[in-house]
Amino acid sequence: APAWKRLALSEQGRRAHFARWPQLVLTPARQPSSRRHTKCSFQRANHCRAVTKSRALTLEMAVRDDLAIGRQDKLVFVTVGTTQFDALVGALVTPPLLAALGRMGFHRLRIQHGRGMPPGDAPAGCGVRVEAYAFKLSLAADMDEADLVISHAGSGSILEALGRRKPLLVVVNEALMDNHQAELADELHARGHLVATRCDGLGRALDDWGSLGVLLPLPVAQPAPFCACVDALLGVSGTREREIR
Repeated sequence: APAWKRLALSEQGRRAHFARWPQLVLTPARQPSSRRHTKCSFQRANHCRAVTKSRALTLEMAVRDDLAIGRQDKLVFVTVGTTQFDALVGALVTPPLLAALGRMGFHRLRIQHGRGMPPGDAPAGCGVRVEAYAFKLSLAADMDEADLVISHAGSGSILEALGRRKPLLVVVNEALMDNHQAELADELHARGHLVATRCDGLGRALDDWGSLGVLLPLPVAQPAPFCACVDALLGVSGTREREIR
């Protein structure tokens, strides 16, 4: 059976979509008792089964439509933080990369371009709708909505995306002085938390995305060892109460 049908017929699917379609909650037909049923009782039971079957069919159609909308509404969110990364922004609206996003099932591309130039218009008929803005007070809502985050290699953007358990593709800006951001991106790539690439490898990274294994979530921070190390360097006992005046 198709995935949408299995979801619609499962108890989990009914519970998940009850909030959206409360009128479609399934009411099971009464089970016949050991008593002899009159003709009227059988008619009522058959009516309950007919209503339940109709509601189930309507729920299947609603779930199928909802999943279809979801497939057409997948979002890629791109952020460059407060910096300028015109090479990344410009590359993302070229026909080859838009085609790669379309093959991955993405039909919306939202770009936060920071201090750089906004992206140009997407080619007609590419199937990907492009949105852009320079800054917002918070990127949390965009990251939460995104199905894939493409980010520069700034530590703040990386940690925010990984903290939200988002699939993350990091593009290192090699035009920066001493290219210090590459160290963090490459190390997290080696540990399997994200995929790191450069602008010239972005298309290849998107094409290979489907063959990747599962990215590992970033472990929860453990500040105690660092605090103990600082205490040891300063000659302060970690267990001694500190009086702040």
